Amino acid sequence: MGVCVGHCGIFYPFVSAMVFQEVELKFRATEDQMKVLEKFLDEEATFVDEVHHEEYYLDKSSDPFVTKNVQGYMDAHQYLRVRFSDGQALVCFKDWHTDEEASKLSDHVVHDYCQEYETQVIDGRVMLEFFKAL
Repeated sequence: MGVCVGHCGIFYPFVSAMVFQEVELKFRATEDQMKVLEKFLDEEATFVDEVHHEEYYLDKSSDPFVTKNVQGYMDAHQYLRVRFSDGQALVCFKDWHTDEEASKLSDHVVHDYCQEYETQVIDGRVMLEFFKAL
């Protein structure tokens, strides 16, 4: 079981009196593209809050989620996580589906989409012990 403790800044471009929904986008970007994005955020976004969380990633000993990819780096196409954040505990299972055709043409695995199951639980510490006992 690995532990990841981290935080992320939350930026909302064009802040107004609206209810916000979390949107997570992941993409590959060159250094030049990152500079353009950072400039846009500096000019157009307002820093709202910072979120701190503690995460536990669990693996299966019989059929591990974590494998080495073709470049030799560790990768996980599925994972089970328990997250503690802002007084809440969340359990999440992610299952990344591979685009087999695109992966054949690339030097890395290309994911088509991710099926994600996440729910809040009353006691995350009990859930950690529950998963370890399986």
